Amino acid sequence: MDGTREGWRVDMLSDMAYTMKGRISAWREKRTVIAAARRGDYDLLQERAEAALNDCVWQCGPDHPETGRLLAALAAVYNMQENAAEAVPLLRRAVAIFERQCGSDCPELPVYWDELADSLAAGGDHGEAEKARRTALRLRESHLGDEHPEVADTLDRLALTLKARGRHAEARGLHRRALLIWEATCGVASAEAARCLTHLASLYMEEQRFAEAEPLLERAVDAWRRSPDPDHLYAIITLACYGDLYRRTGRMAEAKGMELRAKAVMMKHVAK
Repeated sequence: MDGTREGWRVDMLSDMAYTMKGRISAWREKRTVIAAARRGDYDLLQERAEAALNDCVWQCGPDHPETGRLLAALAAVYNMQENAAEAVPLLRRAVAIFERQCGSDCPELPVYWDELADSLAAGGDHGEAEKARRTALRLRESHLGDEHPEVADTLDRLALTLKARGRHAEARGLHRRALLIWEATCGVASAEAARCLTHLASLYMEEQRFAEAEPLLERAVDAWRRSPDPDHLYAIITLACYGDLYRRTGRMAEAKGMELRAKAVMMKHVAK
């Protein structure tokens, strides 16, 4: 799971604070929730999420959209703990609430479908994950058009699901489509493009098509170098993947060089 998705989960939990009574107490609650998320205090997060959900069900009812949001917030806590089994039923309830109360035009709905797909994939149910992801893609395309960065994100994630199901040719096509959108909307030296290039290269590497993977990784490394955030944590994955390619093609000195670069980026984050 990438940093963007984790950031969304923290935002979801911090927004939960505003279901509490009073502006001052809500602000304090938001600060408490964000701090707990950053230090990994999942017991506190779960306690806060459950309290907010119970309060909302009491005040607004079990089918209110705010109840749906808080179900998703509680699911986010479980996902942060890699507990997909608990997250999936909560997200299914959230999706059902928004479909009943707001309809398919609700802008939040594809977000919850994507989160549900992530949870299903994390639990190993790639068939159901694909269905959820395709629903998210259909809704995003309907709401945003075919060339929006959020559409690219869902395409890229759907490609990863298809890769897990062994459908590599379909996955390659989706990765390429996502890459074209991101390069056009975010730039060729964006984190989004670099991440997608890495995903596409790793797909070729799984098929031992190293000659096709290498130029993609070279582009990904260059994109990270020129991006606004060259030391992004995901850059470590790109560098490690490139090091693995060198090692698997017998270029040990180059492999060691890439691994040292990945370690250097990691050390910058450890030092923060």
